[in-house]
Amino acid sequence: MKKILSLIVSIILICACAASVYALEITVYKGGDVNLDNNVDDTDLQLLLDWLAGNQSAEAKKPDVNRDGTVNNVDAVLLMKHLNGYEVELYKDPDEGWTDIYQ
Repeated sequence: MKKILSLIVSIILICACAASVYALEITVYKGGDVNLDNNVDDTDLQLLLDWLAGNQSAEAKKPDVNRDGTVNNVDAVLLMKHLNGYEVELYKDPDEGWTDIYQ
């Protein structure tokens, strides 16, 4: 009886662990994806330009393209270069103090 109970408890624990691992969702930020739709395109550029013009839409979730803590013309230039095929680094390593608080 103890062996059967132990087996049942082990199966339940394994299933619970597997379910929690399966439910784990990892979101990867794609540099330049201002609206987080998994595409870096002209829509992102337009949202960024609108942000810089003072029209800060809720759609612009990550306007700080280079992740330096400031949304400015540098972000727009980097995104424009990227969209025109230039090889540019769109963002810095997020472990170097990057934040979603914009100045």
